[in-house]
Amino acid sequence: MRLAKSTDLALRVVMRLAVAGEELCVARQVADDMAVPYSHLAKVVNRLQRLGVVETWRGRGGGLALTGAGRTASVGWLAREFEGAGDVVECEGNDPCPLHRACRLRSALRSAQEAFFATLDPLTVSDLVKSPTGPVLLGTVADGHAHTWYTDRDGRMDPAEVTLPAGLRAYLCGPLPFMRALRAQLLDGGVAADRVHYEVFGPDMWPAG
Repeated sequence: MRLAKSTDLALRVVMRLAVAGEELCVARQVADDMAVPYSHLAKVVNRLQRLGVVETWRGRGGGLALTGAGRTASVGWLAREFEGAGDVVECEGNDPCPLHRACRLRSALRSAQEAFFATLDPLTVSDLVKSPTGPVLLGTVADGHAHTWYTDRDGRMDPAEVTLPAGLRAYLCGPLPFMRALRAQLLDGGVAADRVHYEVFGPDMWPAG
């Protein structure tokens, strides 16, 4: 059985969040870690949130994290939710198979599909990131570093004390004054504009020009 792309991505996302522990993950960083477009990840995260598997927080310091239910969620249940109740093959529709009303293959495929999900039922999301998988996942973000600045009321900060490595990719999350100021300083420090990413929270929008 071949999983839908959304199912595959959902399972990889919950694994990525599982190894983060209590740490919040920035959505765009997760998309980069999974090598998928941010728009695809956002749709999957939205679905996971509706299922109660993922929780999101807005504002400075916001991000994504697994819920307690998400950590113990059955992998089989997650796969069923994303795959839906459709058949493995399309027997009906605009061009139905002439055998669809009395086909033993159709029922056999349904049994095989359920057996596939049943194999995944005992596994939880936490089980998926046990060694050796967890350490490998952590290795995909092992070069990341977090830096904290305390800003004044105008949102100003000075990253001059931090060495900006070649090829730096920065992920900014917070109110506009903070991101405007830090973006300008990163550009002054030689960071390419297309390597600075944003998650804007607030009533207004900021076109990143």
